[in-house]
Amino acid sequence: MKDYYYGFIGALVLSIIVVAISLSSGSASVEKTHFDNGEISFDYPSQWQQINVYESQLVAFEDPKSGIKLTVSRQVPPKDWTHGENFTSSLSKSADFGLKLLAQEKININGNDAYQNTYELKSNNTTTHSRVVWLEKNGAIYSIITTSPPGGWKDLLGTQSITKKEIDLVIESFAVYNLTLPSTAVWGEISIPSQNLTWKTRSDTVNAENSVYHYPTSVYPGFNGTIGFLGHHTMYSAPFARIDQLKNDDQLIINDYLTQKTYTYQVTSVGDIKWDYKTNPIQFPLGSPDLTLVTCWPPGSDQGAFMVHAHLKSIGPFKN
Repeated sequence: MKDYYYGFIGALVLSIIVVAISLSSGSASVEKTHFDNGEISFDYPSQWQQINVYESQLVAFEDPKSGIKLTVSRQVPPKDWTHGENFTSSLSKSADFGLKLLAQEKININGNDAYQNTYELKSNNTTTHSRVVWLEKNGAIYSIITTSPPGGWKDLLGTQSITKKEIDLVIESFAVYNLTLPSTAVWGEISIPSQNLTWKTRSDTVNAENSVYHYPTSVYPGFNGTIGFLGHHTMYSAPFARIDQLKNDDQLIINDYLTQKTYTYQVTSVGDIKWDYKTNPIQFPLGSPDLTLVTCWPPGSDQGAFMVHAHLKSIGPFKN
């Protein structure tokens, strides 16, 4: 009986040692492949499959086993753009818009300060989770965004999960080369689904094709306040030629390259016309997360400013 007891204890101790070694090995136990495009480099699990990227995204992968997706993005921000504290948004501190901040921490990646945030996202009765790492370098913001499929929370963050080790492998090995990047005025896009239209959003001019201008006196997506866009009615692709045909409850969607999120707004009023906007400029108040579209009125004239107002409905993962 005593021999059996000591044998059992010995086996238990050995099992604990094996588990401890396997846990402490971290990402070292993951079979890996190296990625390097001359701007960024990192290791990633060999079984991950590279998938298509969109606009500001540099590279993206999907794990065919777990459905986890990881995207690395880079965007040079406009000069008047600032990020929230630790790259968090006040709009994510509640679940009002489907995005809830669960955890945040400051980390170090290869000698660079970075910020890691974890979110819960709810949309269409499904819940997903996202782990986001932000790093500033070369005058740009880089993000490593991992998104779980519905129900994939434990695989994404569980302390003993092989999937977490695989994600840690990318983050711990992530490096950005010192480069001079070209500046860009384009930082996102706005879509009007009911009219099947999508335009770039920019911070420098309204007189550009296929785009609308962001008022510098208004906020950027993710902040408590009103976003303002100005678009021509008859010139330069006439992006806002038909905003007077919008109806209440129509959707307006901003795909934001800066925060790598999608913001969906619902139209609340159409046809607010400000005839004295030249002497009494349009205001974009802080507080409620709203969106205002502005164009000249009547068509072909700049006598007045025709406006459409909308309110934020939801925040979700960046759509491509």
